[in-house]
Order: sequence, then structure tokens, then C-alpha cells
Amino acid sequence: MRAAGGTHPDAAAACDDLIKAGGDFRKIPPLPAGCPTYYSPVVATVQGLWRGTPVSASARYTNAVCANVQTGGHILHF
Repeated sequence: MRAAGGTHPDAAAACDDLIKAGGDFRKIPPLPAGCPTYYSPVVATVQGLWRGTPVSASARYTNAVCANVQTGGHILHF
């Protein structure tokens, strides 16, 4: 297995989450935390290769904090 790398601030944890979710960030379990109620929508989009297979996925969230909470706290934490 390759070591996590790149410029992500928590690459190892983000990669672990993706591995457990089969490469689909939308399947990462959410954190046990609430989301703020303000509306400032964000869309997270992923395009690339996952273990040699092309992937393309996106999801809309109420705001950036909710995006982070709803995707486990690592993958979208920048």
C-alpha cells in the first residue's frame, strides 16, 4: 500500500475514510455533530481515478461546515 501524500492537511485520515467507503466520499459516515443552520450552499466534486477506475461524483451541502461534518471530518477539511 502506498503512503498518503500530497497537499491535503490530513491525507492519511482522508485516505483511510475513502478506503473504507470504497472510494466514494458520499458514503463516508458523518461525524456525530450538528450542522449550523445558515444557508451558504457548496458543491463538492471529485473527478479522477480510484485504484485505476475513473470516478466522477458530486454532492451539494447546506454550507462548508455541514459538508465537512457530513463527510466524516477529514476528506473536505481544508
